[in-house]
Amino acid sequence: MSALAWRGDSLRAEKSAVGLIYEGKTTRSPRRTVIETRPAREADSQHLARALRDSGLSIDLDSLRDDWILPEAIFNSVRGARAKASKARTVAPMTPGLARLQNPVGMVNKNNPAPYGRIIEMMFLYGSPSQEETPRPLARDRWLQSTADQLRGNSLLAAIDSLSIAVLNDRLRDTGIEVVKSSGEQPLTEPPAQVQSAETPYKWFNHAWTLLTREDWRKALSPRVWTDWLLTVLRMAFSMGFLWEMRYYGSIGHWILGGSNDRLEQFLDGTIPLIPWVDSSTPNSQRNVHPIIRDVVRQGIAVREFLRDQQGNHGDELLTDAVSIIRSNAQSMSELESLFVDIRQNDARGAKTMYESIFYSLRERESSDGGQDYYALIRKMSNRTAVISPGVEWIALMASIACGNPGGEANLRELNAQLNQVGLHPPVHDLIHLLEIAGLANGSADADEGVRIQSAY
Repeated sequence: MSALAWRGDSLRAEKSAVGLIYEGKTTRSPRRTVIETRPAREADSQHLARALRDSGLSIDLDSLRDDWILPEAIFNSVRGARAKASKARTVAPMTPGLARLQNPVGMVNKNNPAPYGRIIEMMFLYGSPSQEETPRPLARDRWLQSTADQLRGNSLLAAIDSLSIAVLNDRLRDTGIEVVKSSGEQPLTEPPAQVQSAETPYKWFNHAWTLLTREDWRKALSPRVWTDWLLTVLRMAFSMGFLWEMRYYGSIGHWILGGSNDRLEQFLDGTIPLIPWVDSSTPNSQRNVHPIIRDVVRQGIAVREFLRDQQGNHGDELLTDAVSIIRSNAQSMSELESLFVDIRQNDARGAKTMYESIFYSLRERESSDGGQDYYALIRKMSNRTAVISPGVEWIALMASIACGNPGGEANLRELNAQLNQVGLHPPVHDLIHLLEIAGLANGSADADEGVRIQSAY
């Protein structure tokens, strides 16, 4: 979310990257400057009081023992999670101002982190209905418009957003750092035809994000829950979108080796789950998704690198006649075939990073303060074992999206169709059990796909 908020802008300091963290250690080095952005007690308490009064809220600081108590309470309330291995704590990005109190350089602690904002926008574009207008609405624009409407009706949140912007500007001014427009970023590109026509997690992402940024859903949820739901959609889109891409490249490899003249679309089988959802009564060793995700990524990365090498060898000709060129070259076919013989030998560059990105987005996150992640799909059972075990808020979100409207209803078939699109095929009784725990299932469990589902809000 912070990457979306910063998209189009960057921070510039002399000869060093600039990272922002909400809470954590401020550092300066020749290569990277990291700034803590949480408002300070003494310096910013009066600033906040003015912002609250200006927004129409009546604040009597004289009745408080110390004038920093109210600001401290407010900025404690927007604290996010801190992973056990991290020294920095996040802020809940409920407004654009709050979201900009951190950035990928600071949170990932790398000078050149992945372009998360562009990745999200590409996935959103890849899921856009083909008949939609051009230029197509962006995920960032939908979120910014929805938060702008929210701030007009929430004085406290508007004051916090205003203060966040003011504090950040002060921090940057004090350290001589400038906010500049980003340059040189690649433009978004249209998806290949076979991706546009397939059932993909990108389509689910576009639908879910567009739905939740509507006015009715924004008003139905508290700002914190609304933000958590949007973040969960991003986690699912990011992880399952990349996993689908890896499966896509694996399918291209099988298609080339198979010698078939059928169109590639026929190899993009949406009936095969991206991650198998095994019955919860099965032993954990048989439900383990670790090796499955890893093998899909290894295979996909290996085929992608092979295709890139081929393109380097043949130039633009591969773009128009890739299949015939590779199939007519015995050495190329042998090299491609070897990639599928022993998948575990395929540790091409980027495979480990890709796997960790996918897995971390899906798994239950460990917090240093003992908080539980109710929005995860996967639970880690040991260092080598992880199983599908959705949190109660995850199933509440998925069920509500299937219902379409706040207070709406759907049936199990409609929820299943949505989960299939994102790449999941859960056992019916597991899904019913999860819905019952969340208090969202209506009717007899033996009704199977006819079970009625209620929206969580």
